[in-house]
Formats: sequence, C-alpha cells, structure tokens
Amino acid sequence: MKSKLSSFDQSDVFWTNGFWADRYQLCKEVMMPEIRKSLDNLNNGAVFRNFYFAAGHEEGEHVGTNWSDGDCYKWMETVCYLYQNEQQEKWKDMLDPLITNGASLKVELGNG
Repeated sequence: MKSKLSSFDQSDVFWTNGFWADRYQLCKEVMMPEIRKSLDNLNNGAVFRNFYFAAGHEEGEHVGTNWSDGDCYKWMETVCYLYQNEQQEKWKDMLDPLITNGASLKVELGNG
C-alpha cells in the first residue's frame, strides 16, 4: 500500500509571496545584519569576540554573560539555513571564519 504522506527536502519548499515571504526577506536583509552588528559589539551581553579570545587568536578577556554564546549559535544556525536555501556564497563567507576559529577552541573543564 502506498503511503498517503511522504517527506520532501527542505530545499524543495520556499516562501514565494505574502506574509511569511515578507518576514523571510526582512530577516535576511535587515535582522541578520543588525543582529550581527550587535554580536560584534563588546558592550552587548553576547559577542563573537569571546570565541576568538577563548581560541587564543585575539588578546582580551571574556565579556558579557556566561550563557550568552547561545545567541551567537542561533545567529550561525540561521545563516546555515539561509545558505542551505539560497546557496549564496555571502552566507558561507560569514560562517567560515567562525567555524575555523571554533575548530581551534580549547575549553578548560571543571571551571564551574
């Protein structure tokens, strides 16, 4: 018996017009660049710079809260989604330095 439902690839479906297509464009064109600016601002509670400090690639100390890295990861996750959907190199180019840096992170365990 053939199934009435079947799965599909995420890349087979995209917003073309209307409310959600408008929100997708807003996210891509306005929100993502503005959030990235915030994540590069050392006065923000969550900053990408902490990853570079932790990897020893830049001088400095951790700034912000101890749990703020989640905001950085959610931004990266969204860029992955945009890259998957659009295959535009600009999204990949935003991620590459963060991934390269992340691969060299050294975390000391047992610091609470």
